[in-house]
Amino acid sequence: MESLEYINLAVSKDAKKPTLCKPYRDVTSLYGCDGDRLHWIDGLPIQTPASYLDGSNYHTYPDVRHILPQGGFDSCATIVGLSKQKGRELEAFAKLYKVFACQSAECVFGENQLTISLKGDDGFAASLTIAIEGVGPFTLNLNLHYLIDALRAGLTEPCPVTVEFYGENKPITLTTMTRCNTIFHALISPMRA
Repeated sequence: MESLEYINLAVSKDAKKPTLCKPYRDVTSLYGCDGDRLHWIDGLPIQTPASYLDGSNYHTYPDVRHILPQGGFDSCATIVGLSKQKGRELEAFAKLYKVFACQSAECVFGENQLTISLKGDDGFAASLTIAIEGVGPFTLNLNLHYLIDALRAGLTEPCPVTVEFYGENKPITLTTMTRCNTIFHALISPMRA
C-alpha cells in the first residue's frame, strides 16, 4: 500500500473541519485524521518543514502526537491471519455492516482469534474470525470501516499487525511494519455500546 493512500483513508471529508481535510507532514511523519481516527506513518526518508502536503498553511494542524496514548499498554495482540483473501472477506463483511444498518462491530480479541460480530436490523447477526497471537480476552466496539482501513497495509502485502489496548473505552493503536520497513500506524477511538 502506498503511504499517501493509507493516510488519505483517515483524512476528514467534513468541510467544517478544514484543518483535518488534507494530509499533513511534520519533520519525519505523515498524518491523516478525521477526529475519530488517526493514521500516521513514521520514518519518512526526506525531512522537510512541517506543512500540509499541498504546501498550504492556511490552518494550523492539531498537535496529534499529544493524543497518542502515553505510557504502557494494558494488553497487546498480533493479528497474524491477514491475507488478500481475508481482505476480500472483510470487504464483504463491510457491505453487510452497511446493508443491515449495524451501529458498530463488537471485536473480541480472544486467546487465538479476533472475532468480529455484527448485529443489525431485523435480527441480523454475523461473525468473522481472524487468527491472532497474544493476550486476551479484550472486547471493544469499533466502526468496522475504520478497523478495515487500519488493517489495509497488512492486507495488501500480508504482514502482522500489532494491536495495543490501553483500557476499557480507550482508543487502540494498530501498527504494521511492511517488508520495505515502512511503519503504518492507526489510532481508533471505540464506539460506545
